Amino acid sequence: VESNRRNETIIEFLRRTTDMVESTIRNSLINAGFAYLDHDRRINVLSGGERARLMFLRLRLNRPNFLIMDEPTNHIDIDGKEELEEQLITADATMLMTSHDRRFIDNLANRFLLIENGRLQEIQDPEPYYTASVTAGGTSNDPDGTSNDPIAPAVLKSTERSEEDVLERIVELEQKLSEDLARKPKFQKPKLQGLWREELAVLNAILENG
Repeated sequence: VESNRRNETIIEFLRRTTDMVESTIRNSLINAGFAYLDHDRRINVLSGGERARLMFLRLRLNRPNFLIMDEPTNHIDIDGKEELEEQLITADATMLMTSHDRRFIDNLANRFLLIENGRLQEIQDPEPYYTASVTAGGTSNDPDGTSNDPIAPAVLKSTERSEEDVLERIVELEQKLSEDLARKPKFQKPKLQGLWREELAVLNAILENG
């Protein structure tokens, strides 16, 4: 919500930013979890999750078919992120987004674009995308070029890893798989689960063969 408009109330904000009639706005607010008595609350006292809900209620009322989002999960708490993900998944719109939140990307994105050396290229799967991003951007917490982020894939090839590296990667993959399976079915990534299981099989075979 624009910083110079944060003294607006919820209902004032939606009156200004949508073309809907009053009754539609109020009914939509109630359906979005804003009780009637809350419609006169000011924007500046809302939580991050409530602000996310309000912004996407505005989007639903305006029915855009293309969204451009720059770091949409910044300054939003965990509940707000989950709410935002659900709103975006159910939105009938194409989305172009930039984000450093890899969990958010994993849950929503199905195409991945990498700009490297002035060239735009599409990478089909997020795992090599993250690897290429680390390699291209040089954003790393480790001297060998790998990332400490638990979602980022290890850059080293399986055959080049020590036994300790293999065990760490197995633990990481098992954790990813467990966390994804614990999500609601509509938030799960079956293709990623398949890739993780395949890599686990390879890594376990490496351990068995010494």
